[in-house]
Amino acid sequence: MAKILVMPSNRKQIEKLINDVDGFIIGLKDMSVNMPSYFTMNEIKEINELLNNSNKELFISLNKNMHNSDLEYLKDVLYELENMNIKGVFYYDVALINLKQELDLKIDLVFSEEHAVTNYATINYWNMMGAKYAYLANELTLNEIKEISKNSNCSLMVTVFGYIPIFVSERKLISNYLNTFNLKTDNSKKYIKKEGKRYPIIENDNVTEVYSDYIL
Repeated sequence: MAKILVMPSNRKQIEKLINDVDGFIIGLKDMSVNMPSYFTMNEIKEINELLNNSNKELFISLNKNMHNSDLEYLKDVLYELENMNIKGVFYYDVALINLKQELDLKIDLVFSEEHAVTNYATINYWNMMGAKYAYLANELTLNEIKEISKNSNCSLMVTVFGYIPIFVSERKLISNYLNTFNLKTDNSKKYIKKEGKRYPIIENDNVTEVYSDYIL
């Protein structure tokens, strides 16, 4: 049976939608990308308690490209999540697969490499390595999704509404542009204009994210 999960923009949105959806996907601050907002571990614990009391599912996104300097903190995060009643953890970097095995964790993982989750052979490989779910690439057609569904050993997730992530860069693309041309920012939404289309671009403390010019 299909379930509806939401990536909320804030805590209030969770409280507003809690009775209308099956669960939520939220990103941990400094450890995830392409999320509407990012939450601290203390905030995640509070949200998790709220959702557990309402019998709703919670997935945590740790889907950024990890650096060596992230690994010790990542271990601490995984230990904390292991002791919480969450449904699963989204990963991009295979460090999470390795750490699950190294630390003998029981936590369920979601294979979420965005544009790379395109076929059931790759999905089944990561299932064998410890992933329970796979978040399919948005480039797939409906027929391809059906084919993967018939042949995959993972439970599958697909995007059905929202902007589509195009790419993430660790460069400060907006700041670099403004500094190069001595421009001031008004803190409004920024866009890349190309061939008559406007692509939302967002810069935070860690990365710059660019999204599709349309809402799926």
